[in-house]
Amino acid sequence: MSLIQLSVGKPTKCSNIESDVYMVQRLLRGAASRLSDKDYDPGEPDGVVGSKTLGAIREFQDRFMNWPDVVISPNGRTIRELSEFSVWALLRQMNLFPFGHDEPAPAARGTLGPPDPETRKGSGKANEIARTNPGGCFPIPQMPTRDITTGARYFGAPRTKDGRYRKHAGVDLICKVGTPVFAVADGVVKTPIRHFYRSTGEFAIDHGDFWVRYCEIAIKASKALGLDEPGTEVKKGQLIGFIGIMKSSSMLHFEMYSGEESGTLALHAHRKPYTKKLKDASFMRRRDLINPTDCLKQWMGNIPELTPELAAMAKDAASSAKKARDAYFAKKK
Repeated sequence: MSLIQLSVGKPTKCSNIESDVYMVQRLLRGAASRLSDKDYDPGEPDGVVGSKTLGAIREFQDRFMNWPDVVISPNGRTIRELSEFSVWALLRQMNLFPFGHDEPAPAARGTLGPPDPETRKGSGKANEIARTNPGGCFPIPQMPTRDITTGARYFGAPRTKDGRYRKHAGVDLICKVGTPVFAVADGVVKTPIRHFYRSTGEFAIDHGDFWVRYCEIAIKASKALGLDEPGTEVKKGQLIGFIGIMKSSSMLHFEMYSGEESGTLALHAHRKPYTKKLKDASFMRRRDLINPTDCLKQWMGNIPELTPELAAMAKDAASSAKKARDAYFAKKK
């Protein structure tokens, strides 16, 4: 059952029934509280779509849509994302948590959990633990806070622009800004760290059997590690960067390639226009793009440890990334 009956948002495109608008406004306020971002707060719910409500919808959609359409349909992506973010805040407001705090984020469904700390071997250093365990290394030192197979995060999820479609070319691992990023296997750097989206960066590593494009990383903090020079060798479990921040959202956008093609991973020559039908949509990436989901699920059994030293570095990286984010949006005004 949907939380709203009809669409809410742009008056020219939506029904904006009072009860639906009131629900959306409450959900937006819940999300604003949960995410500590006043841009998502439409003000006191009144059931009327005004400029503040339209602005709050646009800002929230900007978390996961390249071109927000300011339309919330009963079974669309926005209402699902919105309810996911706001539900715990609403329950907290109604004092329905018996111990006064939020329920922790669930582990991703259908995946292996991290190994028991008592069974871990090695000196306790994150890269040594990851290297000695068999198989690939998970790229961040924790389970992502949201399921990688649902919502806007999964490989192939629809992306829209002016009512047309393309497909999500990677998997998004939702985590805090500044979170360390680790090499999933031994490899050789193929591209330097460069701009990806807004104030975040990306670079690619050839891991032998596959390539990985590590995206939405903090540019300055990651470059300081000195590992982005093409030809640089990295080891499995080696610290290679830190997570950046786009506006209020932060994640590792993880793309995987078979390595059977050559050329730029997002070369214009490989792109197709956005299509009217999702089934005809393109990933807008090099033709050897592959789905990384199964590999990531396997690697969740080999999660690096966040040592005190790495935690201190992550804190500094988060501060640097937020300054870069603020500078980026200051230029846009």
